[in-house]
Amino acid sequence: MLVYSLEMICIVAFALSGVLVESNRGKDIVSIMMLGWITAFGGGTLRDLILSAEKIFWISDPSYFWTALSSAIIGFSPSPIPVKTAYVSVSMGLVTAIFGGVLLPILCA
Repeated sequence: MLVYSLEMICIVAFALSGVLVESNRGKDIVSIMMLGWITAFGGGTLRDLILSAEKIFWISDPSYFWTALSSAIIGFSPSPIPVKTAYVSVSMGLVTAIFGGVLLPILCA
């Protein structure tokens, strides 16, 4: 249950990061939701394809999809927090996730 909760928190964080990066550039809600969805699922989908998993993780459990979609919609709505303050935290989160995802297979291989 703890791992599942952490996965959901990460899905929300990545979906919001995708939305926050592009929401100030005047894009419509459909393209913003798609960017949030791709940001949330892109790495995991590629991982499942490379590892030849039987099912892609977000297809086997639709709650991942709905979590990312609702996070993208919430992130698209106007927020009282200026978006400029989130760039550093989003960037550091991306760096942490990318390098953590890269180092795990290297160390476990």
